[in-house]
Amino acid sequence: MITRKSPDVDYVSKEVLESFGIAQVVRYKDTVYFSGVAPVQGGESGVSIVGETMAEQLQFTLRVIDDLLKSEGLDRSRLLYWDFYATDMAAMVEAFPKTVVPWVGKHLPANTMVEVKGFVVPGQMLEVTAIAAIG
Repeated sequence: MITRKSPDVDYVSKEVLESFGIAQVVRYKDTVYFSGVAPVQGGESGVSIVGETMAEQLQFTLRVIDDLLKSEGLDRSRLLYWDFYATDMAAMVEAFPKTVVPWVGKHLPANTMVEVKGFVVPGQMLEVTAIAAIG
C-alpha cells in the first residue's frame, strides 16, 4: 500500500504543496520518500525564506527533515540517501561539515550534491530530498 501525506511540521502548508501536485511524504513498503525540503515557511498567502546564510538555511531544513522523520515514527538513523541542491556549492561545502555532519552523527546516508541555477522562491539557496528505511 502507498500512503501520501503532508504533515503539519511548521513548514509549508499542505495546501501550498498540493497546489504544486506534491505530497511531502510518500511511504511504500519499508521505504519513505521525502519531497524536496527547502528553507521556506508559509501558506496560501505566500511563503518566505528562513535564514540568510547557507548555514541558517541548512539548519532550518534539517529541523524540518527531523520533524518529517518523526511524523513517520523514524529518526535520523533511518536515513538511507539524500540529495542536496545548492545555488552556491562553495558555500554548501563550507557549511556542510559544521552543520550537516554533526546532525547526521554516525549514521551516514548516501549523498549527492548538485549545484543549480536557482529555485522557485527568491533567496532560496538549497533544497534537500531524502529517502529513509522503515524496517
